[in-house]
Amino acid sequence: MNPRAELVLVSGLLAFALAMAALLFVGDPKRVLGGEGAISTLAFALPAALSAALAASVVGSKERRSRIEKRVWQPAGMTLRVVALAFLAYAVLSTSAMMALASFDGYSVAGVLREAAAFAGLMVGFAIMLGAIPAFFFEYFVCRRYLRRIAVVIPGTA
Repeated sequence: MNPRAELVLVSGLLAFALAMAALLFVGDPKRVLGGEGAISTLAFALPAALSAALAASVVGSKERRSRIEKRVWQPAGMTLRVVALAFLAYAVLSTSAMMALASFDGYSVAGVLREAAAFAGLMVGFAIMLGAIPAFFFEYFVCRRYLRRIAVVIPGTA
């Protein structure tokens, strides 16, 4: 597997695992993992995985461009970029998932949009409180591995 694909895949899986762990920590494990709670759990965990994979993909492409320009990235800086972009994308994707699920329940568009604004703020706060430090910690090792693999795969770079 090439290094960028590994970065995207591992970042997405890591975000999914952290989101599930946060939901288990906050809620009742029996309710979260079984029945109707499992669907709402996926409404939080899947946007987390997608936002992290999207952020890793974007940051990976920016790193590639900067490598062509002979600029070297540090793992901590890359990690900060991935985590910050993932948190911003998480608010958008989780709100979109909530709006999609609410549209099946027959809510009005105005009511869904009103709830979506409050939900987006709640999701950013929830993600930062329960996910920022663990995400930064684990993503640091993912980014460090990526940068080391890139240095080996492409000769002539540091």
